[in-house]
Amino acid sequence: MSGASVPYALRQNKFVDRRIFIDLLSRVERYLPVDEHVYVSMGGATLEDHRLAHAELGICQLLSFDSEEWVVSRQAFNKPYDYIKTIQSTSTDLIANLSNVLESNGFGPTPSLAIWLDFTSPGELGQQVREFNQLLDLLQPHDILRITVNASASAIYRPEKVDGRNERADEFKPKRLEKLRERLGEYLPTDTVADDMVDNRLGSVLAKSLEKAAKEAFPANSNLVAMPLSLVRYADGQQMLSATIIVLERKEIEAFIASTKANNWPFFSNSWDDIHLISVPEFTMRERMFIGSKISQTSIDDICKELGFLFNGDKEDSEAFIAQYKRYYRFYPHFHHVVI
Repeated sequence: MSGASVPYALRQNKFVDRRIFIDLLSRVERYLPVDEHVYVSMGGATLEDHRLAHAELGICQLLSFDSEEWVVSRQAFNKPYDYIKTIQSTSTDLIANLSNVLESNGFGPTPSLAIWLDFTSPGELGQQVREFNQLLDLLQPHDILRITVNASASAIYRPEKVDGRNERADEFKPKRLEKLRERLGEYLPTDTVADDMVDNRLGSVLAKSLEKAAKEAFPANSNLVAMPLSLVRYADGQQMLSATIIVLERKEIEAFIASTKANNWPFFSNSWDDIHLISVPEFTMRERMFIGSKISQTSIDDICKELGFLFNGDKEDSEAFIAQYKRYYRFYPHFHHVVI
């Protein structure tokens, strides 16, 4: 469920996605004290996002959960701070017993929350969206909720061989749509068509599904709203979609945007349709240093010329790679071989 055995530290786009989330929380702090929230997520083997939540934001109330006993035992061994509580639980059970779980771990029954549901299984998309909806019903003003789901089209239905040939797009896309309809049920957007069943459009379909779930929890006549803060999609093997919302009273939306300067943040999503693509290129250290030294005052075209070569031998690819690096360089991972 949580991808606990996947080496997230070596997944560049996932690394950037996590860093953007922490950067977002630091921006939310301009409006409210995030360090007083309880941070809850599926921490994986290394509890990296819990480490960052404490190191970067000063959050000391930290809870990680996983359905596998061996994962929880491994987390207990690896946890970087003794602040972190680790429990065995499915996301379903956690949501059903949220108040009791929080109180039994010393956080009180109704603390402010920042929760990340980090799912990986495409076969449980419908359940995941329903849990997103159920959790919203339990949240209070200024709580923050993030959900990551598998948004890979081939993970829903992979084309098969028919009479010795591969299925054509006009054959497998309708099958893929029907599979998605079975999984999402009432949360499938009514305007979804077979042509949406490709990676570069499926993320938008799933974002609309989350929007339906959010509006069901907080309808138009509610005093509360699940305001989208950032939606991103990325691929490290399979495409994923991450959506972050904050629960606000409708009357404070304007003040929140003004205080956080959300509109000036490059990864802000001003609607559920506004999805940012993370596609971090792999550069050598020398390439990073060269591009970084010119990134603020030199055009992308001139950087390409000064490099003296083209990535993949293609000018369009080179410009796209440098543009992505320029957008995400603050969050870029730096991996080094270390002998201990």
